[in-house]
Amino acid sequence: MDHRKTVGTLVALICATAAVYYSFSWWSQRQLDKGWLGYLEVSKMEKPEEKWAAMAGFFESASNLRPRFQAAIDLADHYFAELKAAVEDPKKEKPAGENLAVKWYSNALSYGGLLPMERQLVLINLGQSYELSGDRENAKAQYEAAAGVDGEAKGLALLNVGRLYELLGDTAKAKENYDKVAKDFAGTEYARLAKNYQRAIDSPLIKELSGK
Repeated sequence: MDHRKTVGTLVALICATAAVYYSFSWWSQRQLDKGWLGYLEVSKMEKPEEKWAAMAGFFESASNLRPRFQAAIDLADHYFAELKAAVEDPKKEKPAGENLAVKWYSNALSYGGLLPMERQLVLINLGQSYELSGDRENAKAQYEAAAGVDGEAKGLALLNVGRLYELLGDTAKAKENYDKVAKDFAGTEYARLAKNYQRAIDSPLIKELSGK
């Protein structure tokens, strides 16, 4: 067996693999740079209607990299703020048609490079978007998904799960979640709120006012 030929073939294979790797890395970085330039160009637009339409167009045409995710988050946050303002102010007209906050937070979740904490926060925001539009079952499902992610906002997610169970009339499940938050996140604001919610459920005054 000619060992020199074997070594030469191996070296050629290693060089070819390295060339493919560095070519792909160069192409990926170029796509990322191109994406950020496109995103920044749109984000600087001054007229709101044109900006959000252009941002949606950018999302549809961009590669599935972080700039595309950021565009989805910007759109979602914008429509969430509109929805929240309309719900909190009776004088404001409620957005008609599709819940655009739900649409864009859902689109943001399609990005495969999300860090656990990012995914958790997007799921919580998605849950809040459903909740503001009155869809409590879907809101609870998103909060439960967020609670299943190992991130710093797990206490908030569990607290929201408890709230939704309470709103849906399942006080036993609500108290179960509040108790978990109070124990697992002792000393935090989440635990304090959970204890307050538990006391409100057990309060004779609350029961009397609710007719229970």
